[in-house]
Amino acid sequence: MALIIQKQFSLNYEVTGGFCRITKAGTMVADGQTVNYGNSVRVVTTNIIEGDIDPDTGVASTKQEILNFKILCQTPQEAGQIANTLNPLLAKHEPIYFNGGLPSRKKDGSIEVVVEMPKLTKASK
Repeated sequence: MALIIQKQFSLNYEVTGGFCRITKAGTMVADGQTVNYGNSVRVVTTNIIEGDIDPDTGVASTKQEILNFKILCQTPQEAGQIANTLNPLLAKHEPIYFNGGLPSRKKDGSIEVVVEMPKLTKASK
C-alpha cells in the first residue's frame, strides 16, 4: 500500500451512479514478477458523451469514459460493508463525494483513482 509523504492537493469527485466491485487480497504474476494486492472496493462509473453527427452516416458518434474509484480496505468484510453501504446510494443516484488524487491509467487500459472512504452525511459535502 502506498504511503503519502506529503499532501498539498486533492481532488473532490461527485459520483451519482455506478456499481461496486470487491477485490479480495491475493497475488498475481505480472511481467514475470509476483505482485501482492490488498482488499479493495472499486466504484465503477461511466460517462457517455455524444459527439457530432457524421455527415456520411447521419449517426452521432458516442464516447464512453469509465473511471474506477478504488477504496482500500483492511479486510474482505470491511469491503463488503462498504459495498453494501454504497450500492443502494448509487442505485438511487444519490451523490457520493470522494476525495482523492489524480486518476492513472493501469496496464490493462482502465483508469483508476484511489480515494478515501466518503463520509456519508449531508454535512460532509
